[in-house]
Amino acid sequence: MAGGRFYRQTINRSVFAVALAVALLGCSDGKPGGDGSSATTNSDGAASGGSAAQAASQVDSSCSVIPIDLVRQYIPDAADPQLEPDQFNCSMTNDISVVQVAIQGLFGEPDPLVPGEELADMGEKAWVQEQIVDDAYVVVFLGIDDNGTYQTLSVEYAGNDGIGHKDAAIAIARQIITTLQG
Repeated sequence: MAGGRFYRQTINRSVFAVALAVALLGCSDGKPGGDGSSATTNSDGAASGGSAAQAASQVDSSCSVIPIDLVRQYIPDAADPQLEPDQFNCSMTNDISVVQVAIQGLFGEPDPLVPGEELADMGEKAWVQEQIVDDAYVVVFLGIDDNGTYQTLSVEYAGNDGIGHKDAAIAIARQIITTLQG
């Protein structure tokens, strides 16, 4: 039994050491004198990444960032935003078409959508995917917040109407980022 306790203590120390190393690495950009900020500047000169990531970390409900008026331009009879049971996703629907939005803090960058295409000037990295004609999915890596959490925005527009919704999903994601950047 004594060997088991020693083993658990060694494992606990190892886990603590790894967690500390990850935390310290997450606070540094690896350059001398760096402040660890993950903010970048897009082609418009507007901040992307850091400021949006920090604002995203303060979002209590994805419903608070849905651009209701914009969604209703695409789905005129959409109901008010509703938080899903998972507490991350928020959706607006007319019982046929649906826009679903989520802002989540993750432990790493999201993987690229495959198949999908990379989008420019959205957060630090962004992709859009259309596997079927009337369903578009956008994932945006907003950056790393002050706590070292990787903030991610996802928008899905499922029209269920045979019409492409890629441009609408991208427009909704862009509006949310603009809102987060204040």
